[in-house]
Amino acid sequence: MRSPTRRRRRVPPAPAVARRLARCLALPATAARPGDHGQATAEYGLVILAAGGIALGVIAWASGTGSFTDLFESVLDKLTGSL
Repeated sequence: MRSPTRRRRRVPPAPAVARRLARCLALPATAARPGDHGQATAEYGLVILAAGGIALGVIAWASGTGSFTDLFESVLDKLTGSL
């Protein structure tokens, strides 16, 4: 006579493993790693500093050539001429 098939009893995981699994399932897939906090803020700060440096370089170059004063005077002449 055949013995009836027995179902395996599901053994609950150990509490530490269960907590770790719950934490992994609760986090979004794009969660930052622990060492990456503030990384985007630092990158934005560096980009702003680089843009400021480029702008200062352009201003220093243009002021040395007199381009700013010529441009400013031509804009003012056109504005006052149209009034």
